[in-house]
Amino acid sequence: MKFKFHKFKFNQFKWKGTGIAFHVLLIAAAFLITAAAVVTGAYVETGYQVSVGVISPQRFKATRKVENTLATEQNRAEAEKAALDMKPLRKKDPTINEKAAARLEALFISLDDIRRLYTNERLEEELEDGVPPPGFAPVTESGAPLMPLTALEQLDTLQLTLSETQSRLLLEMDAEHYDKIKETIPLVLETVFDQGVQEVDAKSLLNMQDEFAKIDMNGDMQNMGYQIASSYLEPNYIVDEAATAKARQEIAGQYQQVFLLKDQMIVDKDEPIDEEAYQILEALGFISYGLRDKIVPAVNAVAVLGILYALSILYLITYHKNMFAHKKE
Repeated sequence: MKFKFHKFKFNQFKWKGTGIAFHVLLIAAAFLITAAAVVTGAYVETGYQVSVGVISPQRFKATRKVENTLATEQNRAEAEKAALDMKPLRKKDPTINEKAAARLEALFISLDDIRRLYTNERLEEELEDGVPPPGFAPVTESGAPLMPLTALEQLDTLQLTLSETQSRLLLEMDAEHYDKIKETIPLVLETVFDQGVQEVDAKSLLNMQDEFAKIDMNGDMQNMGYQIASSYLEPNYIVDEAATAKARQEIAGQYQQVFLLKDQMIVDKDEPIDEEAYQILEALGFISYGLRDKIVPAVNAVAVLGILYALSILYLITYHKNMFAHKKE
C-alpha cells in the first residue's frame, strides 16, 4: 500500500475578500474587541470600597514594605516644632563692651563738670551770707560753660535713676571717694560683661550687686555705684542668626520615618478603619473608588485606541494600496 504525500502550497489558500471594505471591517472588529476588553476591565473590582470610620470587612496585612506616611508626618511635625522651640544660639559682641566703656567715660566727664559746678554753687551761697569759708578758693579751672541749670538739675538730665540722697552724696563726696567710684564702676561693669549678658534680667543684675558687694566701700556707695552701672548694662551676647538657622535645620531633619513591614497587620477584621490605616491601604492598592473614577480613564483609553486604528487604516490605504486590491482565484 502506497501513500502519496500531497505537496503543501501556501498559495492554495487565498483571501476571498471584497476589497477595501473587507479589510476595514477586520480592523474595526479588532478595535471593538480591544475596546470591549478595556471597558470590561473598568467593571472589575480590584479593591475594597471602604473609608475612614467604617468597619473593616476583613483582616488586612501589608503585601510589601510600605511607609506609614501619617506617622512619619507626625514625627516630622514634632521635629519642626522642636527646632522652632530651640533657644537661639548667641555669640559675644565685643563692641557692646567698648560702647559701654565709652559712654561711662563720657558720663564721668560730665559728672566732673557737674561736681565742680556744685562746688561753685555752694561757695557762692556762702559768699552771699557774707562769711567766706575757711580756705576759700573758687574753682575756675573747670572749663564748664555757664549754664542756667543747677548742678542737681543737670545731674537729673543724665537719667541715672539715683535717689535725691544718692545724687547729693555723689556731688558732695570728697575726691578720694569719688575717684574710688570712678574706678569701681567700669571694673564691675567689665566683670559682668565678661560673664556674659544675654538679657538684662534679675540674674544679671544680681551678679552686678554681688560684684559691688566685694568692693571695700560703704553700703551707700555700693548702692549708688550699682544704680549707675546698671544703667549701662545691656546684652553683649547677640543672636547668631547663621548658627541658629543651621542648628534648627539639623533638628528639624532629625525625625524617624515609620514603615510597615511585609505581612504586618494593618487593621483587623471588624475593627474601625482610622486615617492611618486608610492611608496604608490606599498606598498598597486595597482601596477601590468605584466605577465613577474608572469611567473617564476607560473612555480616554478607547479614544486613544480609536485614533490609533484610524491612523493605521489611513497609513495602509495611502502607502500599501495593493493589500486592499481585489484578488481573483
